[in-house]
Amino acid sequence: MAKPTYQDADLILRLYDMRREELLRKARKWFSSELKAKTVNEFKAQCPPGSDANAFFRQVTSYWDMVAALVLQGVLNEELFFSTTGEHIGVWMAVEPWIGQLREERKNPRYMGQIEELVRRHMAWRQRKLAQPITPAAAKPRAKVTKPGRAAKPVKAVRRTGRGR
Repeated sequence: MAKPTYQDADLILRLYDMRREELLRKARKWFSSELKAKTVNEFKAQCPPGSDANAFFRQVTSYWDMVAALVLQGVLNEELFFSTTGEHIGVWMAVEPWIGQLREERKNPRYMGQIEELVRRHMAWRQRKLAQPITPAAAKPRAKVTKPGRAAKPVKAVRRTGRGR
């Protein structure tokens, strides 16, 4: 995988700023606290066409579908994205029980497919990361601070015993 670039970081920050815009913030809050549908019929009852709830649902899912496209198409570094967010997983978990039926009714088998694929990849990434042990920062050698132009030398970590406190 390619190393993240400053452009990736800039895009992450821009996407974060979009999430902070008032309308999307309100929609995200509604989605995470008010969307309670466990079936497609419950979804239709809670989010009828033309309602604020329907607009909030579409705002949140279209935002995450757009972000998913950026990651899946390689515009945004996947590793950096997975390291910085997980909200799309919650969005997918909310709709996953009934999305198949909604896809059938809309005759769109790919509806929210990019979010689904992004979550699948993110969960696989998490599994790989969980398998990697984390080395405590105290166990890593620290570089000695030197004057400019001089090479830094590694410093051994000192174990504190708690004596003298």
